Amino acid sequence: MVSDALPNPSEALTAAEYVAQLRQLKAWSGLSYRELERRAREAGDVLPYSTAASMLGRPGMPREALVASFVRACGAGGEVERWLAVRKRLAVRYEPVAGASGGVPVPAELPRDVPAFTGREAELAALRRPSRRPAGAGAVSLISGRAGVGKTALAVRLAHQIADRYPDGHLFLRLGGSGPRGTSVPPKDALALLLRALGAAPAAPPESVEQSVAAYRGSLAGRRVLIILDDAGSFAQVRPLLPATPSCRVIVTSRGPLSGLAAGDGAHRMSLEAFSDAEAVSSLARAGAAGRLTAEPGAALRVARMCGRLPLALSIAGAFLAGRPGMSVGSLADRLAAERRRAEAAAPADEDSVAVRAVLSLVYRTLPPRGARLFRLLGLHPEPECDAAVAGALLGVRPPEARRLLRALADVRLLTEPVAERYGLHELTRAYASDRAAVDESWEGRSQALCRLYRHTTGGFPANAATTGGFPANAAEQPLECGQDMRTRAPLEIIADLERLFAEVAKGTAELKGMLLDRD
Repeated sequence: MVSDALPNPSEALTAAEYVAQLRQLKAWSGLSYRELERRAREAGDVLPYSTAASMLGRPGMPREALVASFVRACGAGGEVERWLAVRKRLAVRYEPVAGASGGVPVPAELPRDVPAFTGREAELAALRRPSRRPAGAGAVSLISGRAGVGKTALAVRLAHQIADRYPDGHLFLRLGGSGPRGTSVPPKDALALLLRALGAAPAAPPESVEQSVAAYRGSLAGRRVLIILDDAGSFAQVRPLLPATPSCRVIVTSRGPLSGLAAGDGAHRMSLEAFSDAEAVSSLARAGAAGRLTAEPGAALRVARMCGRLPLALSIAGAFLAGRPGMSVGSLADRLAAERRRAEAAAPADEDSVAVRAVLSLVYRTLPPRGARLFRLLGLHPEPECDAAVAGALLGVRPPEARRLLRALADVRLLTEPVAERYGLHELTRAYASDRAAVDESWEGRSQALCRLYRHTTGGFPANAATTGGFPANAAEQPLECGQDMRTRAPLEIIADLERLFAEVAKGTAELKGMLLDRD
């Protein structure tokens, strides 16, 4: 059971885990970013809300002065020295030694390696080999393929295998190319995020994309940096993000072929296919039910094929089987077949979507009510990841309870945990969760969840938030106001307005965040 006690930084073994402890400290304080900024200012510290949010959203080691200001603002002033001592111990691994990178920050943003990664040895070997490229350009690898085939997992596994070749930093950026229309990250915003991670953000925002590109490429000159650009939507989105130095390496993932990138930039292009039958069964076995799968080879193959031999569906099905020691593989195959028939009858869809939705539906039906509700509400959240505070806001519970539910969803592979205490949804899983929210949640439920998220984002919680972990004890039942009586507006209009608002918030621009704070 998760405790409400003050988080212990000594439990952190990596920079990412240290940042996770800082996120827990914020949840413990019950304060919004706006309130933290105000408290820091009253104490003579400088802690802009956007800086604090950026610190908690990235796995790299934050600056010492920033940590001290943040801990004091959270109300743990007596613990500052302890937090800084742990930071000093961990920073030896994450900050540059004398002479490395000219003393500039060394970003460490790689997500966790996938623990149950299976196969792809030939693909990894091919990607590890140096590729031919235009003079002066860094190596570029493009991994393309359909949804759920394991592009990101392969890119992350490759990055961990070659990370030591790039001592000046590792960057990871989700471009959102396969998300809903209008949610992909524009090049200018992507460049701003990369420059910030490299410690090269200009004092004033560049006036044009060209100026941002020049600053970005200049900051990479002479450095050995590994960059993953995940889920690219187009050649135009990726092109400005490519370094102009041969010492860097870029790994791009995309559902599309991005043929312009392959032709113009000498990219090593790999089209990823679904697993073979043998690889698919092996992937199922990695979840822990190898004995039953071996005893029922025919049923195991049926399950693998009904999962489309897609890593995403296989990992969820494997975890489902492993969590039920009394279930036969044949029984799982029969239940998946029934779910596939329902998925096919519900709406026309391609084979891959049917395979993934069938296994998601199977697991969703077995979730306890509160876990199922959190899962579908996460489909409304506009950002690719969340922590316990955000999940708690959506569900109307305190962060410790939200954290327990998030971990339970991750255990059944409905969520990933790319960084300690931050959870994400695959785009196909997000689409399914969003669909379930539309069907299983009333419009009042969806509206209230987004209102709670709005209040959490803008610091609009009641004065007793600090003593209730950030949320009033009866948050789920409280009438919520969004600036206008919801009964006077059409349900879909309210939902559409709120979802558009948070789609804008998800872009992460400081200007928009300032506007939101001013409204409160």
